Amino acid sequence: MRNLILSIGACSALLISSLALAQTGEMDMPAPGTTPTLTASGRVAETTGTTLTIVTETGDRLSFYVSDPSRLPMNIALDQSVRVAYQRQTDGAFRVVNVTSIPAAGAGKTSTTAIEDEALPQTASPVPVIGLFGLLAIGVGVGLRTFTRRYKGA
Repeated sequence: MRNLILSIGACSALLISSLALAQTGEMDMPAPGTTPTLTASGRVAETTGTTLTIVTETGDRLSFYVSDPSRLPMNIALDQSVRVAYQRQTDGAFRVVNVTSIPAAGAGKTSTTAIEDEALPQTASPVPVIGLFGLLAIGVGVGLRTFTRRYKGA
């Protein structure tokens, strides 16, 4: 009876510790390999099949890599106001995520093109599964010990 109580206590302690580990702040961290999306606004200075260059209000000239030209608004023109959502790549280049036309005063429509193939963040943690495997191992150990004690004496 004493061993059963100790086994139940050990299982409970393992369960509580695995649940505590599962609730740590690790899940709030961005997934490895993902980069935050930044934005910049300005006027189109140049556009080619693979690049978009804008001049911001402060006079900075920013060039963005366009992985697919169809992701730019159809009616983009020089000196047009745009808002660019982008990600900084590991090589320092800026990759376009989204380009939005900013209408002139009095105009009513905006044109938006977004990337469809964005990867979802990886928010799952393997800690609860590891805890369950630990509980399973303890349960098997307790069961085998009980089984061998019961039938060894018979």
